[in-house]
Amino acid sequence: MFGKDYELQHYVLKAIGVSRKGLNITCFIGIFIFGWLLAVVFDYLGRNKQGWWLYVVPMAICLFISINIAPAFGIIIPIIYIIGWIHANTVLSGYQSSARNHIGLIDRLQGNELTADALMEKGILQIKVLTAREAGASTLMKAILMPGGDAQLLNISGVFLSRAKYYAEAKQFFVRALSSTNEDARIKQIKLNLANVEKKLK
Repeated sequence: MFGKDYELQHYVLKAIGVSRKGLNITCFIGIFIFGWLLAVVFDYLGRNKQGWWLYVVPMAICLFISINIAPAFGIIIPIIYIIGWIHANTVLSGYQSSARNHIGLIDRLQGNELTADALMEKGILQIKVLTAREAGASTLMKAILMPGGDAQLLNISGVFLSRAKYYAEAKQFFVRALSSTNEDARIKQIKLNLANVEKKLK
């Protein structure tokens, strides 16, 4: 899945996700209410431990030292924060670069190589990583018109469409996903997602 790019997989499947604008606004706000928001940004990026141990904890230690021992240590705090802010943007850029590369490979597929799974991967990356909701939704709707599809990708596609408020379209993916798996745990999750989107359609 996603060209066996495990960092990209982790971001897509496990991380909350964040847009460039959202990342920078959050970091900007963090300047005024201390640097713990930097940890929030790294959590959005799927790298919670990095945010705390590389940046927030060192800033807290410097703050303690500056208050109780050596005031000059206070000047290190904004330097650490700026480095973390730049690092967060670099991480997001890496995800986006990987996503564009994978989409480029998909766009070069022809004939039978272009499957529903390939189109779902493209649509998911457009929505989650590139924050291009309309383009991603359009890609996913092309995928649902094709036969077959991996149950996990179908379920994920439905989740992202639901978050983008394409509820009717999301339902189609959940229904297809149910008929594409016999794993009890996955069926339970898909049914829960389907029930949630059906509530929003009422």
